[in-house]
Amino acid sequence: TITLPNAGNVSVSSKCERLDVEGSLMYTLNPYFKIFAGFKSIEFQETDMHDIKIENTAYTSKIDIWDNEFRMSGPAGGVLIAIPVSEKLKAAVSTSLLYFNMEFQGYYLQEQQNIAAGTNFVGANKVNYKYKGIGNNSSLVFSYYIPSFDTALNIGVRCQYLKYSKEGDAPDLGSDLNYGATLSAMYFF
Repeated sequence: TITLPNAGNVSVSSKCERLDVEGSLMYTLNPYFKIFAGFKSIEFQETDMHDIKIENTAYTSKIDIWDNEFRMSGPAGGVLIAIPVSEKLKAAVSTSLLYFNMEFQGYYLQEQQNIAAGTNFVGANKVNYKYKGIGNNSSLVFSYYIPSFDTALNIGVRCQYLKYSKEGDAPDLGSDLNYGATLSAMYFF
């Protein structure tokens, strides 16, 4: 849901896809402390807009195109502290800083007027906005190693904070906070 000053709330349903790619090199200072550096890239696509709902009935929708794309990439670096809990169970705390460039290409919802027809409508203008920013990724992961399968089961929590700084005429984005649980299995060979 997007709020426009005079049009009220505009609800839009769309298809979203996100792809994260990252790579890093890690250096072990000792069994408990590691440092790492790498590169992260995120691509977010929003397509197939439908089900436009406008709260204020004095407005109509004039949107028939919706294809937005966010691209973010930049270097990152951080530390990892591994703490043995038992012979097979370890806890790992990590935190990293990220510096990124982001570009948004697509359509931006705006209130517009058709003066000849005397109507107000919600439309979408094509834009290209650029941002720079900083972020932090932090996680706590518990890893249990199963020797008979050469596999470690990992469960944990992760939090990501991103702060955006606009360039040129781009609107303010503020910041994003994403968090959640993680679950994975790692096979050693």
